[in-house]
Amino acid sequence: MIRIILTITGLFLSACFNVNPIVTGGGSQDATLFRKRVFTTSGLYKPGIDFSSVNDADTTCQTVATGNGLGGTWKAWISSTSSPVVSRIANVSPWYKLDRTTVVFTGYPNGLNFNQVPLNKDELGNTISANLNVWTQTTTDGTLASPPSYDCAGWISTSGSNFGNVGNANTVGAGWTQGGNLGCNNASGAHFYCFEQ
Repeated sequence: MIRIILTITGLFLSACFNVNPIVTGGGSQDATLFRKRVFTTSGLYKPGIDFSSVNDADTTCQTVATGNGLGGTWKAWISSTSSPVVSRIANVSPWYKLDRTTVVFTGYPNGLNFNQVPLNKDELGNTISANLNVWTQTTTDGTLASPPSYDCAGWISTSGSNFGNVGNANTVGAGWTQGGNLGCNNASGAHFYCFEQ
């Protein structure tokens, strides 16, 4: 009875005085809080040493996000012959920078052809200025890049005779995900792109 009276009172005030009643218990919230985000890890990772599968990369993105209070569920933009991005990252576009204001990608999968701004911000919002390589082996539409073998043998190889495709975090255009390749024995490793789900 009390709840009914309060609801009617709130509706009366809203109608008469153009006042929005306060809603609790799962009511209306700032829509920006639901905007999905993307960042590039500040850390660098070596295949076969720091990670050995796309699932390991997903776990790294989730751990980094959680450890820095970002909340949400996160996946890495990285493919292998058995697990392309398009089978793991759902279409929850658009994606924003961590500020939830700056649009990075307007659509998915086809809309990811050209990012609106570089992905050179890490999990703290800091600019990545050195070693901008990011492991991807992924085309702009989320499918496996060519040649298919350029995934460091499923991301387990540490051999210089194997290669992994990378993107460049400072690039606007297709190069953000297809920017070249690195030997799997690369001494520095590369970053991950982390997409919120």
